[in-house]
Amino acid sequence: MKNYIIIILLLLPFIQLSGKTTILAKIVEKRVNKGKVYLEVNKEYLVGFHSFYASNFSKSLDSSDEFRFEVDDPADVYYIDIYFEDEQGRRLGLFRGGNLLLVQRNSIINLEITGNGLFLGKKNAPLIQYQATLATIWPKGRSEGSMNKEAFDFSIDALNLCLDRLDSVSKNHTEIPWDIRQQLAFNYKCYHIKALMNSISWKAYNRKNGTLQNVYAEEALKKMRINMPSNLWSDKTRLLYNYIDLCYLYNINSLQIERKFFVKGSDSLLLERIKKSYRGYLLEQLLLTFYLDYSRKYNSVAYLEGDGILKEIKDVDLIRVVKKSKNNSGKGAKVYPFIFKDTLGRDITSESLKGNVLLVEFWFNGCQPCIYLSRALKDILATYEGKEKIKQVTVNVDKDFSRFVAGVRTEDYTSPKTLDLHIGPDGYQHEMLLKYNYYGFPQLMLIDRDGNLVSAFVPKPTDDGKRKEFIQLLNSHL
Repeated sequence: MKNYIIIILLLLPFIQLSGKTTILAKIVEKRVNKGKVYLEVNKEYLVGFHSFYASNFSKSLDSSDEFRFEVDDPADVYYIDIYFEDEQGRRLGLFRGGNLLLVQRNSIINLEITGNGLFLGKKNAPLIQYQATLATIWPKGRSEGSMNKEAFDFSIDALNLCLDRLDSVSKNHTEIPWDIRQQLAFNYKCYHIKALMNSISWKAYNRKNGTLQNVYAEEALKKMRINMPSNLWSDKTRLLYNYIDLCYLYNINSLQIERKFFVKGSDSLLLERIKKSYRGYLLEQLLLTFYLDYSRKYNSVAYLEGDGILKEIKDVDLIRVVKKSKNNSGKGAKVYPFIFKDTLGRDITSESLKGNVLLVEFWFNGCQPCIYLSRALKDILATYEGKEKIKQVTVNVDKDFSRFVAGVRTEDYTSPKTLDLHIGPDGYQHEMLLKYNYYGFPQLMLIDRDGNLVSAFVPKPTDDGKRKEFIQLLNSHL
């Protein structure tokens, strides 16, 4: 497939100077409610991992419906993510697909807040405007009923046209340094490639057992693998977070591994393949991606032998993420000292719950998987011999207390036997969730009688094959 070519990546040699970047924004539509602006500053960024690894800021809009951030530049070029959340909890982001904004030292960035999202104002520097243009280029979609050969061919042709347009835009913006221009365009290419590859792989295979279920989808995947940039040895991949994720996905796809439902042994195959296929800084990025992904899976090789994986990482910034991650796992350490409110508004502390083995479920109102997990736990604990030794706690991560109470009243997420707590106005951005790298829900945590963490990632009995592991873990700590 054309356009999957390897690009020589060079970083412009910036002069190392201290500086500040200013970010300005204002509401330009009256229908937008009051709210807060959240900013994440990433010196090192890998797709899909929590903002705990970034520097995080938030600020309420002032009386003029404006806000202003001044950020100490952590590097000459770095990524930021920024979004606005109104008082009803509606979140408005800058770019689709979770793509970030690359910022140069001493920049001034102007944003406008509308009912449809955040937008970059017209007074921004060329680098910012260039990214705003890249973010608007997407493959043409179509309604895909039966996934036949024609449908897959259409998808690949649409992707090729999208990649050509990205090349064209990159060539026309000559006011941007060539290397930065090329890297940003390449990063967006990788995003669109992995999006289609991920979509087609789900249609090609039964992801639970790896069997082929759509031959046309498999043919499309073969086309996409041609000239896949899997051997980019340059150490200049710091800005290419989508490329890193594409390499990771490519290896998962080739091994027909199911990323969501962990099957013992598949992680070892993936780790071995990554080590054989890459080297240098790119290998370190992929090893860290693997570790952060699989350390959350109980009894995986990363969970059991993480130190052996992490010792191969030498880059200073990646090591910073490693140290934070290892501190997060906290196995055997005191659990984060929390103070949460129950449905009556009373403070409940982690200290007051000592003496009990705590099974803690994190959920939010409207989360269907949370409902499924709650039902499964009710079913298991109803007949579990050691149920009297376990105190079941639920922690709601909605920012609004009333949504927590409404969710409890449905009894979809809780039961009369659970201690139901609300995490507070920080919601899913609460420091405890950031500490344990909780970026998706539901989550299960097990805490022993002394208040020590057994596991922040208890195997969920709703996942295929995990019911037995879940019960074994409970048995081992009662």
